[in-house]
Amino acid sequence: MKASLALAFGVAVLAAVTATPAAAEKRALIVSINEYGRPQWKLRGAVADGLNIDRLLRENLGYRPDQIRQLFDRAATRAGILAAFREWLIQGTQPGDDVFFYFSGHGFQQPDTDGDEEDKLDETLVAADAGPDGRGGVANMITDDEMDQLLGEIKDRRVTMVIDSCHSGTISRGSFGAVEGARSLPWIPEIGTPEPVTTRAISLHRGEVGFVAQKPGRMVWTAVAPYQQALEELDHEPVSGVFTNRFINGVREKRADANRDGVVSASELFAYVQKESDAYCRARPACKAGLTPMLETPAGELTTAVDGSQPPGPQNVAYTPQQPQPQPQPQQVQNAATALLAGDNQGGVTLEVLPGPTARIGQAVRFRVTSRTEGALILLDANAAGELVQIYPNEYSQAQNRNGRIQPGRPITIPDPTYGFEFTASDPAGQGTLIALVLQDPVDLSALVNRTRDLTPIPAPVDHMARLAELLRKPWTDGATTRAARWSMISATYSITR
Repeated sequence: MKASLALAFGVAVLAAVTATPAAAEKRALIVSINEYGRPQWKLRGAVADGLNIDRLLRENLGYRPDQIRQLFDRAATRAGILAAFREWLIQGTQPGDDVFFYFSGHGFQQPDTDGDEEDKLDETLVAADAGPDGRGGVANMITDDEMDQLLGEIKDRRVTMVIDSCHSGTISRGSFGAVEGARSLPWIPEIGTPEPVTTRAISLHRGEVGFVAQKPGRMVWTAVAPYQQALEELDHEPVSGVFTNRFINGVREKRADANRDGVVSASELFAYVQKESDAYCRARPACKAGLTPMLETPAGELTTAVDGSQPPGPQNVAYTPQQPQPQPQPQQVQNAATALLAGDNQGGVTLEVLPGPTARIGQAVRFRVTSRTEGALILLDANAAGELVQIYPNEYSQAQNRNGRIQPGRPITIPDPTYGFEFTASDPAGQGTLIALVLQDPVDLSALVNRTRDLTPIPAPVDHMARLAELLRKPWTDGATTRAARWSMISATYSITR
């Protein structure tokens, strides 16, 4: 007689919720530069980007006009940017406030002075008064180290930074030459001839993180990954940044709301801008190095709503087993699952509940996954009890030496007859959500997947999914071109009735 294993389990532990201060103030600084001192450096779409971001802040993110300061074109000197950042964003805010910094313009690199860069180059933002320094370099830029130091002075604020520029100027300039609409300084004789780029230098640079370090309370968006060139959309009216356009549309028009719950989370927006930027690049031969936006933020903040709505799940996840944890609401966990793990189904994955999507309590249930592409399979169940259970891989499939991979056109059914038991629907009655992931690239999720094979509820389910999402969203650098990792996601709902 086969054993019975229920679909619903005990109460999961959820991450702590960090409350949002009711009286939080907002401050934003928008820096956009078309007009540089050198005619060759002129951009066409940076100021349009700044104006569009201003509108987004006012109309969608709850900023008043008096909470926004603009520095456009010649006003955006190095001294002006640094002074405004200190006065407006640091001195003008207090703990609990929201801080937003936006930059559109050129980015570049210069020799690292403190030894913290493996490729020996600091990334920079190019101010409006930048120019040749007479020694083959560029004066009046702002380095990533300087920005990191400024951010370090904003204690206990919620900081969003959006950078629509390149941060690989020297390397990309030597590798790809001039690209029309690129937001990286084009070559002029006064700043030296591009030197041949070594394979090691490229590899080190591609492996770097975003413009500034990841720290709690920071959400840093950059238009491209290292070694890529941020582009202006020259056929758009008005000309504007490829990344900024997609960032704004994802929020304002809720195009990024993958699970259609009315909320755009950071994870959903990240998935959207990656997908749309990649599609833009693939359609244009001049985009040789790819377009892969990056997001640097702690995993627990990927559930943060970026459109001014209520978040789909708990914020600022900080799981501490010693403290009592609130019980999750089932819909919170299910919405968080479909938001955090939102992705395309590029591998043609199908997901079925057998014998059907509605099961009575006590009825045997199986799950069948089919894929058009080979990959590692992960199947998660966000059930009606507010729990998250990893259905596959599991300890039974591991005991049978299955490698956790699915082959094209060869369905995996869970459980199959070799398991020696059945899944049965059990209390509580209600709706659950299944998430199937098929990883075509070998993203290493073993540290998370291997410890959740026992078919019991996963502690801190939102935190667990956020960490999965964080690893899945990292740029893939093992191929010739940096790009988003290739994986497919599909979800399905089921109901348990009496």
